[in-house]
Amino acid sequence: MAINTFKETIGLEPQSLRHDVYEHYSFNERSDPELVQTALRVHAEGYTTMGFVSDDAVDNDGKLIDSIDHARGEFIDYFLAVNPVNASDMSTMRKINIPPGGSVENLPAFQLTKDGLYEEGVTLLEDLKQDGYQIKEIAGLARTKEASPKAVYELLRDAFQASLLQNEVWFFSIVSSTFDSLTKYFGKSTFKVIGEDIKINDYRVNERIQLRPSLLMVDKLFESMIYDIENSKGNKEKQRILGMFLYFSDGLPRDRMGVGPTSYRDNLLTFLAQMENSNE
Repeated sequence: MAINTFKETIGLEPQSLRHDVYEHYSFNERSDPELVQTALRVHAEGYTTMGFVSDDAVDNDGKLIDSIDHARGEFIDYFLAVNPVNASDMSTMRKINIPPGGSVENLPAFQLTKDGLYEEGVTLLEDLKQDGYQIKEIAGLARTKEASPKAVYELLRDAFQASLLQNEVWFFSIVSSTFDSLTKYFGKSTFKVIGEDIKINDYRVNERIQLRPSLLMVDKLFESMIYDIENSKGNKEKQRILGMFLYFSDGLPRDRMGVGPTSYRDNLLTFLAQMENSNE
């Protein structure tokens, strides 16, 4: 395996310590309403740039109109990554919490995809909540026109590492094409699809857009990636997931990453160091 294969995927290199390019912020509508407005505008710019929605889905303030963007309110945590040397290079996402006394049915992703959810998918969501898992909807994942894909991956890494050991399950109603891109780098075992793809019945939403309801067990991410690495059918597939495994585990201590994944990472980094030394 060549040492530069990780660079050839999305420009990421394995590091023994985490070094962020972006400055990361987490906030809500009460703690920082101005940053919320920034995140909403980044969201709208990303969705129009990607062709998910038409320009008339955006209001005069540069945000998606309320009837398109359902993920707002007091139970929303916002995340923003800003390049300190280029303020136009940003990414954003949201984590939607089930309100006190509520159920998974309160999540916008559930309402958007409920007509396509498998019966066993609904049962799984209910069982996970009863078993003490914190089900959080991940929504509004987007980047500005000037941002590279790394802006999104670094933002996801920051939110993921902060969520480890919190018994979190991430619930997505994710655009199917975005889902396909993510599974290239995280492996197919990482996401559990719990329903059929659903189209949005709104003329401002691209008719080709379909939402795929799926779950990610945060504390099981590394185990899932290792499984897909070991069972990958092609070298390119393995290299992509290996690169993301190293990227997402950068800077994590053993007690947060887990014994098995830490050992796997140590062995992998040792192998890469030996390869690099042999090429000198």
